[in-house]
Amino acid sequence: MLYKITCGNSLAEINTMGGELVSFIRDDVEYIWSGNPEYWSGHAPVLFPTVGALKNRETEINGKVYQMKKHGFARKSEFEMIELTKDSASFLLKSSDETKISYPFDFELIVKYTIFNNGFNTEYKVINTDHVEMLFGIGGHIGFNCPLVADAQFTDYTIEFEEVENGPFYYTRTEDSDGVIHYEDRVKSLEGKKAIQLDYSLFDKDVLVIDKIKSKTLNLINKKNNRGIKFIMNGFSSIGLWTPPLKKAPFICIEPWTVNPDFSTNSKQFSEKPNVSSLSPNKEFTVSYKVEII
Repeated sequence: MLYKITCGNSLAEINTMGGELVSFIRDDVEYIWSGNPEYWSGHAPVLFPTVGALKNRETEINGKVYQMKKHGFARKSEFEMIELTKDSASFLLKSSDETKISYPFDFELIVKYTIFNNGFNTEYKVINTDHVEMLFGIGGHIGFNCPLVADAQFTDYTIEFEEVENGPFYYTRTEDSDGVIHYEDRVKSLEGKKAIQLDYSLFDKDVLVIDKIKSKTLNLINKKNNRGIKFIMNGFSSIGLWTPPLKKAPFICIEPWTVNPDFSTNSKQFSEKPNVSSLSPNKEFTVSYKVEII
């Protein structure tokens, strides 16, 4: 089911399937990718309780092996709308017999969207309702139309970081290893810079991963007209940048993550997954990102 929230000249729509933002329009400009399945059927999925790929699609938690799909199960789960105002909406996913097939913990995941006249805020709150320590990762996967206007090109846009980013930068591999990271795929040519000029060739392998990101803010900006978006992160340790390989799709995903995809050298232990978070019983964990129109 779709819910709408508004503020001034801005309108957003959120789907209870996946608790996913599917549209953000300001002054008749749509900023979120349409979900055209010719390229990618997503819009801005919620990634939980893992991000990216697990090696061989499986992991071991507390002595038991679980099968888990890429990016976890939240993006394919039905959320409950628990609070709705004119300019905000909150959605809840609880652990269930179905989630415990692939992930053993009791949890609540609340996703809150707040819209304002010049953008929107997304907050992820994870609550450990179990009696044991809970391991997890969470992230966003927001597809932004790129170009944003009809007379522009994908290559007109640059991603500008607040800080010089030394990474390390890596590619994930889809064609032969289902999206895990290989250490030999480090992208040293992009390290030590404050900007990345967009080009489709950057994504011929798959996701460009920036680990240990220092910047809290980055801009996706058209250098010809200085229009675009400011992306502000709170609590994330890495990001992915992605557009489908070899498709020249008219969008770019900015993906703030608390945990990384597996490396090819990872063990099966979920506790050893890069940057995995741990949460004590009855405790909460919150991260968020904010988008402002430039």
